[in-house]
Amino acid sequence: MHDWLVNHKVFGKYIREYREKKAIRLKYKIISLSMMWVMITVSMFLIESWIVRIIVGVAGIIGTIVLLNIPTYKEE
Repeated sequence: MHDWLVNHKVFGKYIREYREKKAIRLKYKIISLSMMWVMITVSMFLIESWIVRIIVGVAGIIGTIVLLNIPTYKEE
């Protein structure tokens, strides 16, 4: 599965780039955070339970913190 993912036509480039540089391009961070928060916001409207909404929101905040703590490098 590792080899399949690293050599994947779509995801492989990004995985190899991260493994080599130990950083993520700013453009990809912005895209990731935007997509993540759009889906979290949509989920908040679809979920009826306040407890689950809070859990989804906290998970989003944790995910954001983790992503922002990964080093960023400028595009070549």
